[in-house]
Amino acid sequence: MSQVRDGAVVLGHDLGSVSRARHWAAARCAELTADLTPEQRTDLRRLVELVATELVANAVEHGRPPLRLAVERLGGDVRVRVEDGEPALPVRRDSPADATSGRGIALVEHLSRRWGAERGAGGKVVWCDLPVDGPFPL
Repeated sequence: MSQVRDGAVVLGHDLGSVSRARHWAAARCAELTADLTPEQRTDLRRLVELVATELVANAVEHGRPPLRLAVERLGGDVRVRVEDGEPALPVRRDSPADATSGRGIALVEHLSRRWGAERGAGGKVVWCDLPVDGPFPL
């Protein structure tokens, strides 16, 4: 991790960034959810860790630098957002049961209230909103 600013962290374009992103996202989620019960905070943190891991892993595998992860509170949701330098948008695939990859976006779609992806001037941003008050499908 090279820089943390404005509720976001800049990550390297390597597999080690996935683990660093997961830990940073968990800590950031804790900062944003101090008003929740301990059980709600734990459940939401696990969900944030999982979707941040999936989105950053997708950016490392399919995207280009720079990578930037943000976790922010938007009213009743926590938004996890990953930006990268590749303009191609992710595609949700229906992977065969024996496939070893290709389920990340489907998982994010299942776990989040809503998700999306948009092109920007420097690439794309992929985001998802997780409800602060549950339900937590883990």
